[in-house]
Amino acid sequence: MKALCLSKSDTSPEIFQSKFLEVCEGLQDHYHVYTDGSRMNSLVGAAAAGRDVSKILQITDKSSIFAAEPVALNLALDIGA
Repeated sequence: MKALCLSKSDTSPEIFQSKFLEVCEGLQDHYHVYTDGSRMNSLVGAAAAGRDVSKILQITDKSSIFAAEPVALNLALDIGA
Protein backbone atom coordinates (compact mmCIF):
# COMPACT_ATOMS: atom_id res chain seq x y z
CA MET A 1 0.00 0.00 0.00
CA LYS A 2 1.41 3.36 -1.02
CA ALA A 3 1.49 6.08 1.65
CA LEU A 4 -0.67 9.12 1.00
CA CYS A 5 0.21 12.49 2.52
CA LEU A 6 -2.68 14.84 3.13
CA SER A 7 -2.54 18.10 5.04
CA LYS A 8 -5.14 18.24 7.81
CA SER A 9 -5.63 21.97 7.32
CA ASP A 10 -6.21 21.64 3.54
CA THR A 11 -8.23 18.39 3.41
CA SER A 12 -11.91 17.99 4.17
CA PRO A 13 -12.92 15.51 6.90
CA GLU A 14 -14.92 13.56 4.30
CA ILE A 15 -11.71 12.73 2.43
CA PHE A 16 -10.10 11.37 5.59
CA GLN A 17 -13.21 9.34 6.39
CA SER A 18 -13.29 7.94 2.87
CA LYS A 19 -9.61 6.93 3.04
CA PHE A 20 -10.17 5.35 6.47
CA LEU A 21 -13.08 3.29 5.14
CA GLU A 22 -10.92 2.16 2.20
CA VAL A 23 -8.34 0.84 4.65
CA CYS A 24 -11.06 -0.92 6.68
CA GLU A 25 -12.38 -2.66 3.56
CA GLY A 26 -8.93 -4.17 3.01
CA LEU A 27 -8.82 -5.70 6.50
CA GLN A 28 -10.36 -9.04 7.33
CA ASP A 29 -12.29 -9.55 10.56
CA HIS A 30 -11.82 -5.98 11.74
CA TYR A 31 -14.15 -4.11 14.03
CA HIS A 32 -14.19 -0.65 15.53
CA VAL A 33 -13.30 -0.01 19.16
CA TYR A 34 -13.80 3.50 20.52
CA THR A 35 -11.81 4.81 23.48
CA ASP A 36 -11.93 7.81 25.76
CA GLY A 37 -10.01 9.08 28.74
CA SER A 38 -11.77 11.92 30.53
CA ARG A 39 -11.71 14.09 33.60
CA MET A 40 -14.76 15.79 35.08
CA ASN A 41 -14.28 17.79 38.25
CA SER A 42 -12.23 15.47 40.48
CA LEU A 43 -13.20 12.23 38.70
CA VAL A 44 -10.98 10.62 36.07
CA GLY A 45 -12.07 7.67 34.02
CA ALA A 46 -11.33 5.59 30.98
CA ALA A 47 -13.68 3.72 28.68
CA ALA A 48 -13.60 1.49 25.64
CA ALA A 49 -16.57 0.28 23.60
CA GLY A 50 -16.72 -2.14 20.73
CA ARG A 51 -18.85 -4.97 19.38
CA ASP A 52 -21.31 -5.78 22.16
CA VAL A 53 -18.89 -4.96 24.97
CA SER A 54 -18.03 -1.81 26.84
CA LYS A 55 -15.57 -1.39 29.68
CA ILE A 56 -15.39 1.54 32.06
CA LEU A 57 -12.83 2.18 34.74
CA GLN A 58 -12.56 4.99 37.25
CA ILE A 59 -8.93 5.74 38.00
CA THR A 60 -7.27 7.74 40.73
CA ASP A 61 -8.40 11.35 40.96
CA LYS A 62 -4.76 12.48 40.86
CA SER A 63 -4.51 11.24 37.27
CA SER A 64 -4.67 13.43 34.20
CA ILE A 65 -6.46 12.75 30.93
CA PHE A 66 -3.02 11.98 29.52
CA ALA A 67 -2.80 9.06 31.94
CA ALA A 68 -6.42 8.04 31.31
CA GLU A 69 -5.98 7.70 27.54
CA PRO A 70 -3.50 4.77 27.71
CA VAL A 71 -5.75 3.10 30.29
CA ALA A 72 -8.59 3.35 27.76
CA LEU A 73 -6.36 1.80 25.11
CA ASN A 74 -5.55 -1.04 27.46
CA LEU A 75 -9.28 -1.62 28.00
CA ALA A 76 -9.68 -1.74 24.21
CA LEU A 77 -7.07 -4.48 24.00
CA ASP A 78 -9.15 -6.52 26.44
CA ILE A 79 -12.18 -6.12 24.17
CA GLY A 80 -10.23 -7.14 21.09
CA ALA A 81 -8.66 -10.24 22.61
